[in-house]
Amino acid sequence: MTAKKVIPEGFKVDQADYARDFNALRSIRETVFVNEQSVPRDLELDAVDSQCVHVIARDLHEQPIGTGRLMPDGRIGRMAVLAEWRSRGVGGVMLHRLIELARSRGLHSVHLHAQIDARRFYAAHGFAVCGAGFSEANIEHVPMRLELAPIKQPSNKDVAVLHALRDESRIHQAILECLQGARHGVDLLRLKLDASVANADAIEAMRRLATSGRGARIRILLHEPESALRDMHPLVPLLQRLPSIFAIREIDDPADREDLGEMTLNDQHGIVWRPNAKLSEAHAASHAPGRRNQLGETFAQKWERATPCTRLRALSGL
Repeated sequence: MTAKKVIPEGFKVDQADYARDFNALRSIRETVFVNEQSVPRDLELDAVDSQCVHVIARDLHEQPIGTGRLMPDGRIGRMAVLAEWRSRGVGGVMLHRLIELARSRGLHSVHLHAQIDARRFYAAHGFAVCGAGFSEANIEHVPMRLELAPIKQPSNKDVAVLHALRDESRIHQAILECLQGARHGVDLLRLKLDASVANADAIEAMRRLATSGRGARIRILLHEPESALRDMHPLVPLLQRLPSIFAIREIDDPADREDLGEMTLNDQHGIVWRPNAKLSEAHAASHAPGRRNQLGETFAQKWERATPCTRLRALSGL
């Protein structure tokens, strides 16, 4: 019997150097589009390819595992991830990088032609259908668009700077500051209740908010809610004591479960967003209204698709 190939967890996504990385980009795209999906090779490589901005995902051994591109007109395309790496968050991180590249270039929106099977994936990242379906390379597609909030320049009154964090201790500190900065509400999206909300200061910040008497609301959206009880997470007693304040739902939508991003959002436009919970990378701001509204809309959509934690009534109060 052939041993099952063990795929490591770690990966990274960088902007590609088209000349240097050309062979790697083509190899991934030929594997996915030409070999798996039977897209004609002469259609896969087009005249605009060299004018696009490309991203490339690599595993911890520097082997290419995924790619995508941004065209000059804001169209995202050629999103491809090798089969063994799918459903592990690679596509979500690549998409985020392409969106940020578009925003940095001053684009007001991005659009794409989503294969029908990938429509829910893009919807989970905020894209909306913007036209009728069509066939492209004998594959059914639908056009989708995402409006981008411009990067707000800092001013004396309103500092809206997104800080890139690549250290777990700094990420945890940013999450704590986001919790402490809330006045009425906090939204948390997590794979599971983790160390970032397990320390005494974070729990105290949520306790103060929950008992403030100001119509407080704390919503927690989890991939794995049961682990809170199994791991005896220190936040559990507070959740059980204040079920009218804490609402907990479980993600069960397949596209939402594939997205490994995590959020901490407060009602004062504070954010901490991790594109992939398994990577030590996050973006944080104490006051970023535009980005907060975008992430809040994504959270709200995921919340509506999620289900109450019926297996954890003691936690959710439902």
